[in-house]
Amino acid sequence: MKKVTYLSLLVILCILSGAFQANAQTISLTGHTMFSNCDSQTFRIQTDAYTSSLRVITYFGDGSSRTDTFINGGTNTRTYTSHAYATSGVYTVKHVITVSGSRIDSVSYSDTVNICHIIYYTSYVDNNSNCILDSGDTYMPHSYYVEIDSAGVPVDTDAGPSFYYNVPHSTPTGTIYTFKKITNPAGYVFTCPTSGIKDDTISTSHAGYVKMGFGCDTSHFDLYIYAYMSAGLYGACAHVYVVNNSCTPKAATVTINYSSKYSYSYTVPSTYSPTTGTGTLTYSVGTVSAGTAKYFTVHFYHSGTLTLGDTVHTKWTVTPFAGDVDTTNNVRTRTDTIRSSYDPNEKSVEPQGYVHAGTPLQYSIEFQNTGNDTAHNIYVLDTLSDNLDVNSLQVLSATAPEVTTTMQDASGHNVVKFDLQNINLLDSAANSNASSGMVVFTVNTKAGLANGNKIDNTASIYFDDNPPVKTNMVENIIGIPAGVAIMSNISDVLLYPNPAHDAIIVKMKDGLYNALTVTNLMGQVLLQQNITNAQTNISIGTLPAGLYIITLKGSEGINVQKFQKL
Repeated sequence: MKKVTYLSLLVILCILSGAFQANAQTISLTGHTMFSNCDSQTFRIQTDAYTSSLRVITYFGDGSSRTDTFINGGTNTRTYTSHAYATSGVYTVKHVITVSGSRIDSVSYSDTVNICHIIYYTSYVDNNSNCILDSGDTYMPHSYYVEIDSAGVPVDTDAGPSFYYNVPHSTPTGTIYTFKKITNPAGYVFTCPTSGIKDDTISTSHAGYVKMGFGCDTSHFDLYIYAYMSAGLYGACAHVYVVNNSCTPKAATVTINYSSKYSYSYTVPSTYSPTTGTGTLTYSVGTVSAGTAKYFTVHFYHSGTLTLGDTVHTKWTVTPFAGDVDTTNNVRTRTDTIRSSYDPNEKSVEPQGYVHAGTPLQYSIEFQNTGNDTAHNIYVLDTLSDNLDVNSLQVLSATAPEVTTTMQDASGHNVVKFDLQNINLLDSAANSNASSGMVVFTVNTKAGLANGNKIDNTASIYFDDNPPVKTNMVENIIGIPAGVAIMSNISDVLLYPNPAHDAIIVKMKDGLYNALTVTNLMGQVLLQQNITNAQTNISIGTLPAGLYIITLKGSEGINVQKFQKL
């Protein structure tokens, strides 16, 4: 059974009779939504107006009921109520809204409940080495893969660091579910237990718990950079996050290569002071520790007259490379389009544009609290294209102590919800350095898609009880037209096609690089060759399928990119 939560009933608008005049407003029940989560049902009830004496009584069909108050939302006044059923069955649910105790409107419907066993899987860093998740520990910040066995038979995989797995309600009591590590999270090793294997036995209780403890692997480090540019006609802003995916602290340097269409203005906070060059900014950001990101914003003003639709190329690099176990996440490049203004809430995808069927896409959703109060709880709803394989979705990073990911069904389409509880983003006026957050995840395009299929994506960000903030839309197209160079967003290097079967072509400005190496993700050198022309063909037909790294060296220093061999 799927381990994710599905939205079992769509929003149903029920414009019913029986209006009531209260505080000069006509109030009626306009809709309800039901969310199923094993034995627990959550209901959202909506009315078209608000008064302080407005209530809803919910009869759950098993002899119990509950009364809830509403959140004032004007024409979108709403409330939530939940209930846990003791046994499976079909229950008649009824919502009755009242004003000052008088019944005004109602709706009834059937709710099918299938009791199942929930196994909560949690990962933590065992800072005090006692193999107990307690106040001295922190939650694991990085992803890894887990195999799930039922009675000794592999039945599923999931992505840590935390998730909940719904066991079918028909599973016999006493069945053993085993959780086994497939990979280690970067910079950590399993310590509780060292085998990375834990069991949960199905009992009469609705819930089970599996807690995996980790210790620090001090033998390496893994610096990781997230960055994006908001480009406008009269200025631009680059947002930079530097993370250390390992437990070993490391002093980091960030270099930004930015477009000549802008000139450097200032950095926030001012403690980050760059060394400036022609189109280059270099920052010594200090020591980056595990789980603690360095974040700053760089502001630019326009150079000359810009035009809507112009493209802007930006490259961010975090060093050192030497000793870093994964240099593929040390470089980020983007090509952005100038808009009339820039929005702090933005969606991006890599690679951009044309891709082959089966290509992994990395989506980044960035947001900023531009209100005048702290945003305590934020969640993001992302409607995924039908051309994406939702079972391959994996969260890479999120700006919150813990993120819960659930999948919902909306008219046959998959909607993923990222719930960032207790994120506590300060307002940008009070502290711009602590007002921004992000969610980064990967998901594969489906194999076998015909050329021309489009994959559009946009997200909605919900700050506490405020209306959603919608991001821009990003688009990929299946198939590589003849002669189109994709993959790289760097203005001086093009790498295509990607993914590839037999050969990769590297095109660049003549004389920038004079040598290249191809390595696997373990850092083993597989190919080396000199670069003598502006276009170089690399034969990769003998390489096994997988991800690889190309490192270019020359007068521009080091340029690191990755490609997929099919």
